[in-house]
Amino acid sequence: MRDRMGRMGQVMAAAAMVGGCASTEAPRDPAPSMDGAAAAPAAPDTALGPARLRAAYIAAVQASAPEGYRVIEASPGGNEASLRAPNPAHRLAADFSASGVRIAPEGEARWSFSMAAARYGCAGDLREAPRAAPSATKNRVELRRQGTSPGEGLVEWYVNGPLGLEQGFTVPGAPPCLAPGDQDLVIELALGGDLRATPLAGGEGVALREASGAVAMRYTDLHATDAAGRTLPAWMELGVDERTLSLRVDTAGAAYPVTVDPLAASERAALIAVDGSTPIHLNGDAIAMSGDTAIVGAPGSAAYVFVKSGGAWTQQARLVPGDGAAGDGFGASVAISADTAVVGAPWGTGGAGAAYVFVRSGGVWSEQAKLVASGGSSNPAGGAVAVDGDRAVLSAETSAYVFSRSGGAWSEEVELVAPAGANAWSAPPVAIEGGTVVVGSPGDSSWWEGDGEGAAYVFDASDWGGAHRLAADPPQAFDRFGSSVAISGGRILVGAPGVLSPPMPWYELGRGLAYVFDRGASGWRQDSRLIATDGRTGDGLGSAVALSGSMAVAGAILADRVDQPDAGAAYVFSPAGGEWIEIEKGRLTGDGPTDGAFGKAVAVSGSSVIAGSPAYAFELAQDSDGDGVVDDDDNCPAAANPSQVDADADGHGDACDPRCVTFRRGLGGDVADATLWQVSPTWNDGASTTLSTGTGTGGVRRSLLRFDLAGVPASAEITSATLSLYQTYKIESSTVRVHRATAAWTESGVTWGNFGGGGHFDPAIEASFVTGGPSGTTGFRNVDVTALAQAWVSGELANHGVLIEEAAVTRSTLRSSESASAAERPALTVCYHDTCEDGIQNGAESGVDCGGPSCAPCAPGSVLWSKRFVNGWHESMRARAVAVDSADSVIFGGYAYGTIDFVGQGDPTLMEMFNTKFLAKLDAAGNHVWDERPLGGSTFLSLAASDTGELIAGSNSGLQRFTAAGDLLAEAAGLGQVKVASAGAGAALAGVVWDTVDLGTGPLAGGPGSDLLVAKLDAAGAPIWIRTFASDPYDSDPASVTVDGAGNVIVLGRFSGALDLGGGPLASSPTAHGMYLAKFDAAGNHVFSQVVSGTPDDADVAATPSGELIVALGTTVTKLTASGAPLWSVDTTGLGLLSNTWGIPAVALDGAGNVFINPPGAIAKLSPSGAVLWSVDPIGSAERGDIFDLAVDSAGNVIGVGTYDRGDAIVVKLAP
Repeated sequence: MRDRMGRMGQVMAAAAMVGGCASTEAPRDPAPSMDGAAAAPAAPDTALGPARLRAAYIAAVQASAPEGYRVIEASPGGNEASLRAPNPAHRLAADFSASGVRIAPEGEARWSFSMAAARYGCAGDLREAPRAAPSATKNRVELRRQGTSPGEGLVEWYVNGPLGLEQGFTVPGAPPCLAPGDQDLVIELALGGDLRATPLAGGEGVALREASGAVAMRYTDLHATDAAGRTLPAWMELGVDERTLSLRVDTAGAAYPVTVDPLAASERAALIAVDGSTPIHLNGDAIAMSGDTAIVGAPGSAAYVFVKSGGAWTQQARLVPGDGAAGDGFGASVAISADTAVVGAPWGTGGAGAAYVFVRSGGVWSEQAKLVASGGSSNPAGGAVAVDGDRAVLSAETSAYVFSRSGGAWSEEVELVAPAGANAWSAPPVAIEGGTVVVGSPGDSSWWEGDGEGAAYVFDASDWGGAHRLAADPPQAFDRFGSSVAISGGRILVGAPGVLSPPMPWYELGRGLAYVFDRGASGWRQDSRLIATDGRTGDGLGSAVALSGSMAVAGAILADRVDQPDAGAAYVFSPAGGEWIEIEKGRLTGDGPTDGAFGKAVAVSGSSVIAGSPAYAFELAQDSDGDGVVDDDDNCPAAANPSQVDADADGHGDACDPRCVTFRRGLGGDVADATLWQVSPTWNDGASTTLSTGTGTGGVRRSLLRFDLAGVPASAEITSATLSLYQTYKIESSTVRVHRATAAWTESGVTWGNFGGGGHFDPAIEASFVTGGPSGTTGFRNVDVTALAQAWVSGELANHGVLIEEAAVTRSTLRSSESASAAERPALTVCYHDTCEDGIQNGAESGVDCGGPSCAPCAPGSVLWSKRFVNGWHESMRARAVAVDSADSVIFGGYAYGTIDFVGQGDPTLMEMFNTKFLAKLDAAGNHVWDERPLGGSTFLSLAASDTGELIAGSNSGLQRFTAAGDLLAEAAGLGQVKVASAGAGAALAGVVWDTVDLGTGPLAGGPGSDLLVAKLDAAGAPIWIRTFASDPYDSDPASVTVDGAGNVIVLGRFSGALDLGGGPLASSPTAHGMYLAKFDAAGNHVFSQVVSGTPDDADVAATPSGELIVALGTTVTKLTASGAPLWSVDTTGLGLLSNTWGIPAVALDGAGNVFINPPGAIAKLSPSGAVLWSVDPIGSAERGDIFDLAVDSAGNVIGVGTYDRGDAIVVKLAP
């Protein structure tokens, strides 16, 4: 069958959401970037079908291209005529000669691509296309290829314009080869150059890819018509060698000449509005998207709606207000949600401003309402708008108004204002999702010198009066945090274009950041910071933001372009490997001049990103499984398989092949079978070595057979289930029928009589097979029972097995599960895909997946996955500390003496470590991400992951900071016994000063063990504050440090003699050490310090967001109030499972306040009131092992790290 790539879409781009961006500039005319364009046809009739509508749109835009697209002579005086067509919209140049067309990026030598008409005619009878010299008129090139006979020939033509390079072929008459039964006209193109052609999904055309797999161009929008204007079926076929591409047209009944018309374009496409007179390349100062619909505002003129179909964008409507007036600024802001669009007009309605609501029905847009806020001209509204469902938000001069719709009628619901004590808002950006509204306030400040540090406020419909304040951590003056906001899927994105700048005037931009906040059990928390890898001071990343699920876009309005400084760019970010990373920037640029402000507005939805100004749409290669292979090239896009292994050569990667399991007694699963005999209704035949069917003189015989399918997950999608029965001997040919049994039975107890007289079965025949006869008397008979197995596994039907019977007089005999020949016993082979997409491949550990969509809940404390890292020398090795980052990746570190294989290739000599500490990272599913070693002597004692993904690690020889990728950023020596904790984007630490220490504020001198140091660091690792306390040398060291929700720092440690932490001396026993607990506020001021009762030893402390404390000391876990008063204590003796352990207490908390601890050899969970919920052994029967540290991820799963059988490291993840 032919691989038809039917009508194809065009070129756009990238990731899913509803959003709106707005401009607050003064009103201005559309100012098209197509000055000098000739008059164009009227906007296409939307009543046309999608293919004809798209073709008409392309024709209108391309025919009216401005002077910048004119074809020029490239090499005058040469042996072969050569023409050049520059394409500023796509930053490409096309060179034409008799050899065809060559396309390359303008001003770059990254790649080139050539295409030439090689042959044409009919399949099986293709004739060589004659050479022809190119000629040009304005933006059109023609190559008239003359045939050998009158009427033959082929006119190849190109139209250069903002949508790309439109290619066409006009065939004046039917080729002589066309005969009845073969009506396909074929034009074969020869492809050359650096790009590789691959089919696009959905038959949209071909992608032309660079060596990296990135799509450089697309060849799409194939459209064919005859002389009568009739659209003809047309498709593309890519040659096996990917170096030929055939355009095929079904010309049955066609009137010649026939025109064949595809389009070649880059990965970006200009959004051109056809307005009845002149095509307008929209500036795109205001853009929004929802699904496959985009809206672009042209302030002071209109708003244009575009829809994407088959991958191509086409104008659907031009929206104008019914009562619009010059100067009202209509189109200055836009938003869209499904079939509802909102357009702002901030300078109309007598200075009060307004927003207009339009709704779509059957592809036709109409005005539904005009929204005018209650503030009137004293607080004009509409400078920014947002909409989701039946709620819309209008930004006003000093507030924001929420409107709601009921039955088609809109009314003002509430006015949102800046909370008491906050700076007044000034035309704030807004975003909405459901009942959650986000309002940016880039001029906000938290202290008198912090002007312009910015904030964003989150309001909820359940309590409009209560606002949650979001801010950068740490905030700096002129960050302009809140300059742009977006919300999607319980995640907020906030732009801060002034961040990361040296001292400069307030009006200058910094490098810029965008901050991601996630909604947690205790409110909104900062998850990550998005930063451009090639950013520089003045770029202003975050000037505009858009968000859709796991795809974020941020504009940098003064970022450099390859050929133009300060032209602007848009960056795309997405989580990968547990981190938010930049996945696209290079091609997301405009074609404007310096100060072009590209990236001023951005939007994202589905597979599309739109940015302006001017407005371009981009398409990004999708990599759904994050394995580095784009979906179009991936043989298994649903599962990570970077190696692309396809052992069975079925065209599908092995990672996507179904799992197959065979159930047979002695091989796997519980199997039961028995024969029922009518003449002996009380006789049980469950122990027989055979099964019988038939209706002979000895009475009717029927047999039962049941397989226990518990090993197949309930979420499985079964692709095949084959029942295999071994026939022993039978001469006559007869049909054996398989039915579903409908009643419960047991192998040792079932009889004809107690199974309904042999009648408890569904009369419908599930399957059948033939026994005996010419095909042979012995051997396996295989039947398909896929539908029945699916119903059993899903729980739709109870699994009582099958009943087999036949009407033949001579009975058939089959092997039973008691047969001495194991290979001839009944078998059921089930192949399936597991649709339980929990992201955790834990089948090998626990036998079933759990916890995700379509999955059974995980049993409390069940092992989701465990990783054992074998020490090749079988010497002491400890995974001593663990942290979880915002993407739930697991970072662990410790000490090793010997060899270890972190990657998991089974070779323990991959790395040698002599007396060194190590650091390693796994993703949320336990897969290796990276490891770093050696990192010097000693051992890591504690780890913390900041909200930005950076890591800080404390050891008994100093402090080190790492990027999220494991690269060393900085280190500080002179400290010992360093303990660290996350503090938003920064960290807190406690340690002992052994030598001169410099944390960035100058040297801190100290003798060996003379001072206890407590500090809080910002996101860059610089101290926010440092406190040192004189202590007894060698006898005072911190055991743990933590930070509560208010930013207070709590330290737990051991001391000897007297220790004053700011609240007066604490005294230990004259003959023994004591334990102290101290609290410092967010500014480093002493709150309280006290002696903690218990045996001085290793200990741990954790804090709830509200400030309550959990202290693990020895075998006792104690909960304290925020002021240090005891609430309850639990003795953990008896919860442990091993007696020979290292005994290092650890404690961790989930978002609900549940407490995880590590009694010897175990992990246990306590309720917030101290009740024991469960205790499990995550290690197994280890000779000597223990869990040393704990961490909890965002889902409440607990991760433990420790040692196994003295020499190995273990990391384990348990369900909550």
